[in-house]
This record gives sequence, C-alpha cells and structure tokens, in this order.
Amino acid sequence: MDVARALEWGERMLRESGIDTARRDVEILLQELLDVDRSALYLDRSRALLPEQKIMFEQWIKQRCARMPLQYVLHKAWFMDMELYVDERVLIPRPETELLVEVVIKEAKGMSEPLQVLDIGTGSGAIAIALARHMSGCRVWAVDISPDALAVARINVGKYSLQQRVTLLEGNLFEPVKGMAFDIIVSNPPYIVRDDLIELEPEVRSEPEPALNGGDDGLDFYRKLCHAGELLKPHGFLALEIGYDQGQAVSDILKACGFKDIQVLKDFANMDRIVLAHKWK
Repeated sequence: MDVARALEWGERMLRESGIDTARRDVEILLQELLDVDRSALYLDRSRALLPEQKIMFEQWIKQRCARMPLQYVLHKAWFMDMELYVDERVLIPRPETELLVEVVIKEAKGMSEPLQVLDIGTGSGAIAIALARHMSGCRVWAVDISPDALAVARINVGKYSLQQRVTLLEGNLFEPVKGMAFDIIVSNPPYIVRDDLIELEPEVRSEPEPALNGGDDGLDFYRKLCHAGELLKPHGFLALEIGYDQGQAVSDILKACGFKDIQVLKDFANMDRIVLAHKWK
C-alpha cells in the first residue's frame, strides 16, 4: 500500500462510517505515521508503507471508524503551544479552554508574584501546565477526583518538567486544599445537561462521562464552585468555563455567593464561554 492508496482507502472507510472529516483525519494519521507534514505527504504519494506501518495504519482506521476520537487514536492532543498525552481517562482539551487560559493570564497581569493558582478538575493537566508555562511567577495546585485522570496529568507535567511548580492532588473539589489560600482559582467543570448527553456526537460520548455531566440543569458544579471565595485571597479572582447559554445563570449563582465584578466573556463564535468573578471584600 502506498500513500495514494492509503489516502483513498482510509477516506472511503471513514466516510462509510459517517465521519465528515474523513479526508482531514486520514491526512493527519498518515502524517503522524510517516512523520511528515501535509505537503511532503502529497509530494511523495507513491511512497510505500512499510509492513508494520500498514498494520498500524489499518488499526488506526479501524479505531476511527468505531468513532474513537482522533486524539485518543494517536494519544495526542494539541493545546495552545503544547502537545499533550491523552487517552480515554481524560477529557480532550478544546480550543474554547485555551480562551480560559488566555483570560487568566491577562487578568493576572499586575498581581503581586509569586501567585498561588488552583485548578479544579484538572483532567489531562492542560490548564495547569499552560498557566505554569506562561506565568513564570506562579505555582499551581491541580486537583482531580479521578486517580486515572491524575495519572495522565502526571505524564504531561513530567513531559514539560514542571514537577516543582505543578502539584497534583487527588480529591473532590476543595477538599485536598483545605486551609490554603489562592490568588486565582480556575476550572473547566462538567456543564452539559444530563439529558443532553445522549444527543452528543459519538466521539464526545466516548469521553469520561463524569467530566461532561453537569447534572439536571448543567449547573451542579457551579453551585459547588461558588464556595471558591472561601479559599481566595482578598484580591483574588475566579475564572470558569461555561456552556454557551449559561452566562446569566452562573453569574446569578456567583452573585448569590457574594462575588463582585462578575463578567461574562464571549468566545470566537460570540457565545458565552467564560465567567470571571472577583472575591468579595
């Protein structure tokens, strides 16, 4: 099998499985397999796959046909300027969450360093690692209730040699950090309405359900996270990712908990995506 035939066969298989991004996915798989960029892939379409490469490619196509997300197939996700290890134990980092990180970095400018940052529900560690890399004057505590997720986060923290600046803790929400105080608390919590989970794309449904399920109205975790004020320093702030229609509801929850200067920020599609709130005085 050469590259041209692999492209044709792979695209046909994925399209027959109902995957709209079939061509792009096959290109990415072949680029990864052959360690080439897209241009080189098409410039050498007659290149033959080695026997072991053909076996691997066919296995990847089979997994993708079963609607396994491309990131799980490759065990790679791209987030900001990083390449992270991911598998079925963690939620796949998304571009919307990059906006959350960017908002935190911008809001933190001018705050006295060193900054103490808490990431609740760290998953793969994407937020914690990105903040540590882009905010040299911060130390991050990253909490997750799932030991499996923390095992993945540990791989990624090690990859970027951040063991001294990112501390991984197992536990539920604020329990592992009782008695501590933070300048910044950040979280991308589960926010999908429980009854809507069944309507998600097969790829999304393959991700860990606890990382998606926000309860009957999608707001369960925001009601718990509003207690973050008890752990924030006087001039600290809370930054949360939210669903596209949850800006007002989350703002109301935080207001009822005493937060002030609450802002709802839009994503690139002009939808509610981030809520930023400052601690009460």
